[in-house]
Amino acid sequence: MPVNSSEIVLFTGTSPGAAGALATTAINGLSGMGELTIFAKVAGATGGLLDIYVQDSPDGVIWYDYWHIPQIGIAAAARRFAYCPAPNDSVTELGAVDAGTTPLLANGAVRGGKWHDRMRVYFVAGAGTSVGAAQDIRLLASL
Repeated sequence: MPVNSSEIVLFTGTSPGAAGALATTAINGLSGMGELTIFAKVAGATGGLLDIYVQDSPDGVIWYDYWHIPQIGIAAAARRFAYCPAPNDSVTELGAVDAGTTPLLANGAVRGGKWHDRMRVYFVAGAGTSVGAAQDIRLLASL
């Protein structure tokens, strides 16, 4: 039986060009997906460290850290990461996150397990950031 899968662009563009946080537009309709793999091609911004979080939400109001992509160094060359959640991923302390607050998932950590219906990317550009960098984060989802 063929698998019904699709590639979904979570974010493609440039990270923030100044210090601060930025939440991208969320995508929805993920709760019915049986499998999900997240692919990230990320690069460092000029002048400051870059933290990138993939977050999920059941309602579009309260956001939870799902994966903290390993921190990207200042002006670091592009790096590629992939994460395929498993039902038996470890339990990780996390906090509810919404616009204007600080994500809590440790660098490189995952919450894992089943995801909520919505996902977004949340950037935190460090002090001294002056130019953003190209980022491409996609999902491969299947029923």
